[in-house]
Amino acid sequence: MSILSSDNVTSRIVSGQISREMNSDEIKNRFGITLGTINNLRYFSDWKRALSKLNSENDALWVLVPYDVRDANNQEVPVDKIGISLTKLLKIPTMGIISVHTKIGLLGAINVNPEGLGRQAAEQAYRLFKGERLESIGIEKTRYYKMEINGGEAKRLGLKIPPELKSVTETVGTEELKYGR
Repeated sequence: MSILSSDNVTSRIVSGQISREMNSDEIKNRFGITLGTINNLRYFSDWKRALSKLNSENDALWVLVPYDVRDANNQEVPVDKIGISLTKLLKIPTMGIISVHTKIGLLGAINVNPEGLGRQAAEQAYRLFKGERLESIGIEKTRYYKMEINGGEAKRLGLKIPPELKSVTETVGTEELKYGR
């Protein structure tokens, strides 16, 4: 599996963190996942050129951040346009970490949702108000998320979703994004 992302500071930081975790022996041995290339690309034309190679060298593609991808005029390409191109050109499953991924046509996302972020923030505030020192609360990894599968993309790729996966995911479809994100 390779990663495709925009090329900005946040994307490079997150890509680096993911690379360190994915290259650990635990991930390789426990899950059998090997990280291929990390492609932090600024321009949409570079994304499209990279897709052929990513298609042929990977079993799956992780689209990390589909924002801040630029066209030839240095204007941000709308994420729904990115999704149309990805689903048109890719023959391998794609995944993401935010719900916009499935909305633009990618196969699946394990995403943080606003309700989960609010719940976790409230739990941290509660601990603080009960007297726990902020230093001991620290920065936590997200504990609440939801998993989505784009049913149309699964069908396009000829994938049958196993019942045990269906029971823990929400099946969604590609949507028109009213606000661009």
